[in-house]
Amino acid sequence: MQNLSREMLTKSRSLMPLANSLLSAGAAAEVSDDYDLLDVNEMITKGREGFVAFVITGDSMVDAIRPGYIVFVDSFSEPRNGDTVAACVNGKNCIKIFDRKPNGLYLVSANANYSPKEIQATDSFFILGVVKGHLAVY
Repeated sequence: MQNLSREMLTKSRSLMPLANSLLSAGAAAEVSDDYDLLDVNEMITKGREGFVAFVITGDSMVDAIRPGYIVFVDSFSEPRNGDTVAACVNGKNCIKIFDRKPNGLYLVSANANYSPKEIQATDSFFILGVVKGHLAVY
């Protein structure tokens, strides 16, 4: 993210049609031919700068975040315990749950098959940002 300019972080805006009809997962809903425009960027960022999207690989954050999902990372947000963060550890990016304890800082997977990663003083480590949302892409 250090290579991204402020212009690149804010220059794109996406509008798409938003149907005024509901799409029911239960009983069928009334149909409308009316559409509004949905500003996807505004919906995700709430008009704030500093967001970057990443495509997820790996299964350490399943069931909530799966491979192929796109996560939206707020690079200006400071992480709090329990936040899902994008981090860079020793030159490699990852997504984990932020867990600061009195005895150290840990990056924890949502998948119990993975052990928490304790950040050592010798590690090159920084937080890329806090995950503010994700999009399931099929």
